[in-house]
Amino acid sequence: MVNLFKKIQNTVKNRKTYRAGLLQAKVYRVFKGYTQEKLMSSYNLSTIDWALLGLLEDNENGMRPSVLAEELGVEAPFVTVLVARLKELGIVDVKSDTSDNRVKIFYLTAKGKKMVPQIEAYLRGEMKTLIKGISYDELITYLSVLEKISENAKDMKIKKFAGFKE
Repeated sequence: MVNLFKKIQNTVKNRKTYRAGLLQAKVYRVFKGYTQEKLMSSYNLSTIDWALLGLLEDNENGMRPSVLAEELGVEAPFVTVLVARLKELGIVDVKSDTSDNRVKIFYLTAKGKKMVPQIEAYLRGEMKTLIKGISYDELITYLSVLEKISENAKDMKIKKFAGFKE
């Protein structure tokens, strides 16, 4: 067991930063491309459409365009374009804020609320191929590490490179 631990330490210690960066970029492209292909072929949605729908599902009271833009790492006008398309599909609706009619709030429609869990189940099933051989605990650890790096970037105010809106 001690030899295995030393082997793991040496592997991590000798990993070059450029190799880690290449690996991270490759995995990102694989996940994004695979997800994009599955979403487009089955639902005519992009990965950013899917992220927006997920955020709206998480916030049943709706979200302002500026808050969605910040969460997605894009500009508010782009969110408006995305929502216009999703509204045409009947899965997102726009309402005025009850306290200020100038403020718009985006919501999932009944169709959208029904669709999001279906898409989530579909993607989880499709992703099994990519995460085969990875235990639940390993997957949770991986996601926890990504969350921690994201938090560290926010703490350091590395917005320009981290995809956070300034």
